[in-house]
Amino acid sequence: MATETNYETQHLSGEEARDKVRGLLKNFRSTMMVTHANGHLHSRPMGLHGNAGDFDGVLWFFTDRDGRKVEEINSDASISLIFQSDSDSDHLWIRTYDSTIWNT
Repeated sequence: MATETNYETQHLSGEEARDKVRGLLKNFRSTMMVTHANGHLHSRPMGLHGNAGDFDGVLWFFTDRDGRKVEEINSDASISLIFQSDSDSDHLWIRTYDSTIWNT
């Protein structure tokens, strides 16, 4: 059975990607962060910090520095951020390699 979809996959980079993500982020306040480290996938909900209108290519999340996700990120895990909004039928998937920054 054929399935019809009404979304378009886009592979963007640079300013075009930042503008597109900035426009979509206003619909989301949380994401599912999925790490792929040591051959295993781990998923957890994360709340976004900051104003989506100020998105400059960096997303900020707060977490416990002793958590497993920090260990996975520091081991060069690939990271997917999956955003979904029921009210707007929007979704966004970002795949990246990440780093941690500590403000002590």
